[in-house]
Amino acid sequence: MKQKAIYSINKVKKVVLLFSSFFCFPLNAFASSGGAQNSISSLFYPTVNFIITLFVLFYLYKKYGASKFVEKKNLVVTKISEAKEKKDKADKLLSDAKSRLKNIDMECKELKERLDKETDIMVEHILEVSKENARRIEIDSDRQIENSLSKASHEMSQAVLGIALDRAKEELRNITEEDDACVRADALDSFN
Repeated sequence: MKQKAIYSINKVKKVVLLFSSFFCFPLNAFASSGGAQNSISSLFYPTVNFIITLFVLFYLYKKYGASKFVEKKNLVVTKISEAKEKKDKADKLLSDAKSRLKNIDMECKELKERLDKETDIMVEHILEVSKENARRIEIDSDRQIENSLSKASHEMSQAVLGIALDRAKEELRNITEEDDACVRADALDSFN
């Protein structure tokens, strides 16, 4: 898209001509007031001087001024295009942000549902692991109790046997010959 020049050369020429016409008014006023006794001859040199000044001004403008105006125009055009690009990017970011804000409630709801599901799964897993650990602890404690009971029962039977042997020894020491003959006869009868 072609940009319209801010300062075209024709506009500048018109401004310079308008500005130079203001210099001519004092000459016209001078001539109409009767100050010009010698008529045109007195206006000839100022007019030539004015025309030379105009040519010098046009020459200086074309040599130095026109390029500055073109550079300034190009700079303004590039800054405007950069500003439009930045505005377009900002508008795009704004529309993206607005669409995300519209969808944020839905995203929050989805995130909450997903977290609830994950929490339920984790709770179920923890419960299963806890039940399994409780079952293992129960089995281990049952084994320990059985081992303790069997150990205690073995120790008690050993103690009872020891006491029974000690009593039997004592009873055997106190046995008389008659009692000994009776016990042997009973033992032989029990084998028959």
